[in-house]
Amino acid sequence: MPNFEEHNIQADKNISFLNLLQTSTDIYFDWKVTAAFYTSVHIINAHLAKTIDKHYQRHRDVEEALNPYNQLSVSKIDEETYLSYKRLHNLSRRSRYLIHEDAKNRQEERPHYISENHFKKAKNRLQEIINYFENRYEVKYETVK
Repeated sequence: MPNFEEHNIQADKNISFLNLLQTSTDIYFDWKVTAAFYTSVHIINAHLAKTIDKHYQRHRDVEEALNPYNQLSVSKIDEETYLSYKRLHNLSRRSRYLIHEDAKNRQEERPHYISENHFKKAKNRLQEIINYFENRYEVKYETVK
């Protein structure tokens, strides 16, 4: 099971990959969003490894562990960071499956593609997550370009 440092090393590698994608192409926004999300997954997993020494198999379990609204959450984070993570997860699902889930988790029939605007949102969400955990743990991640 990877530890705090190992997850942070992988997060930095993912940021390097994301930066490479950004500087080498003006397309493939779906892969850029996916790279941003999986960067956040490692940052979140570093947090879970540090606070509760636990790794979850499902995204739903991770969200439950982080949820600031749930009294039973075992590794809460602040509301803004939690919502950034959930929104980035949703953008990643849209990117990977071409779906858009409304508030009731219903999926529309038409495909939903990822645009540059979606990627900008994903990058902002990732930066919010990075800022929170850099401050919380006094770590420094590579800069997202």
